[in-house]
Amino acid sequence: MSKYLGDYAKPTGAGTLEFKFSTFRPSTGAAWSLSSGAAVTIYKGGTGNTTGQSTTLTRDWNSITGLNHVSVDLSQAFFVDGEVYEAVITTGTIDSVSVVGACVGRFTLRAQASLYPTTLGRTLDVSTTGEAGIDLANVGSPSATLSLSGTTIKAVTDNVGVGSIAADAITANAIASNAITSAKIAADAIGASQIAGNAITSAKIAGNAIGATQIADNAITADKIATNAIGADEISAGAVTKIQTGLSTLTSANVSSAVWSVPVASYTTADTFGERIIITDGNNGNQVKVTPPGHIAADVHEIQAGTIVDADFAAGTVNAKLATMLVADGAVFQYTANALELAPSGGGGGGSSTNIHMGPFAIKAEGEASDKPLDIQKGAAHDIDIQLVDASGTGVNLTGATVDIKIYNTSGALVATYAATATYGEEGRCKFGITTTTTANAGTYTATATRTTGASDTQVFGPLRVYVRDI
Repeated sequence: MSKYLGDYAKPTGAGTLEFKFSTFRPSTGAAWSLSSGAAVTIYKGGTGNTTGQSTTLTRDWNSITGLNHVSVDLSQAFFVDGEVYEAVITTGTIDSVSVVGACVGRFTLRAQASLYPTTLGRTLDVSTTGEAGIDLANVGSPSATLSLSGTTIKAVTDNVGVGSIAADAITANAIASNAITSAKIAADAIGASQIAGNAITSAKIAGNAIGATQIADNAITADKIATNAIGADEISAGAVTKIQTGLSTLTSANVSSAVWSVPVASYTTADTFGERIIITDGNNGNQVKVTPPGHIAADVHEIQAGTIVDADFAAGTVNAKLATMLVADGAVFQYTANALELAPSGGGGGGSSTNIHMGPFAIKAEGEASDKPLDIQKGAAHDIDIQLVDASGTGVNLTGATVDIKIYNTSGALVATYAATATYGEEGRCKFGITTTTTANAGTYTATATRTTGASDTQVFGPLRVYVRDI
């Protein structure tokens, strides 16, 4: 059976357990060295568990043959309080004889009924009769009441002694000497004579009373009223009458007549309510109708001066002018040739001849006789000459117009927009510079040209097929 090494407390930090055992030669019984590479393993309880433990074995310790030293690191998680541990040789021989399985030491961690200090290294003061010394500065549950009956506390005994109490006690004699007696009450009492001397008597009241004479002197008499009264001479003659007359004439009819009969010019001062009121320029009975959405409903009788007036409609001149400009074309109307003779430049007119361009409008590229596809090499960047023509192949005048070229891919997404410059504007010829934005990738593209001469005068030409080919 292996020797018992003792019961220990697991350290809160680093801590080791060290012990020694001896080995002997089986044939002679003499001390003999363990073989090189021998090892000692620590087993926990009866589980056979050794996982996580590590020990250090030193053979022939201090150069003494057969004396072996074992160091165990108790800070490892393998070691816990309440367990029993056995040190066993798991590798090694003595004089070629295996000693594997030999138990060389046994120890426990807080597994015995022993008293341990909270902090390692501290000792407990125990008297010769077995009582432990008590630290009154470190009493468990300090908020609890401590009964110290039968215990003599020196400081209290010295300061609160029988002698002290007797010396400072309030004795019966002291109480008797300072007692409040009937005699003392009588001596300091407020007597009838004192009350009588300071009493409020009828004579004192009479002496300070407000008498009839005083009232008479300060009374509001008829003379005083007369002296300070508002007399007839102070009220102007007929003043009351005028006030009464004014009140009687302050009727709704008088007020409305006085307010609504005032001339308009008197109530047109800037930033006044009178200025903001809608006023008609007619006679009585005129009114302005305001619809629920807040619009003024009115019949248009006259347009602002300088434009078309009533006389134009009455004479039929407006209708006559429109009749010479428009002509019926089935269910719709179109401009007459005379109306287009003097059309603005850039609109297809601008001379004595009539130029009416009919769609569809097309684009001719690079001087081609028709709108054949335009072939461009991949990565090219240069000017492209085009001509914008109508359905008859006649160039559309670009004088005064702007032309934008838009390039789209096969998915219909806009790839690039270029501004064209007129070269022979009257013949519809212009040019634009195509860039690698369009030619970076080989493929088929579609170009359109938008001619604009005004907000409502726009024509779209094309499409023109553009092939970007790999080199």
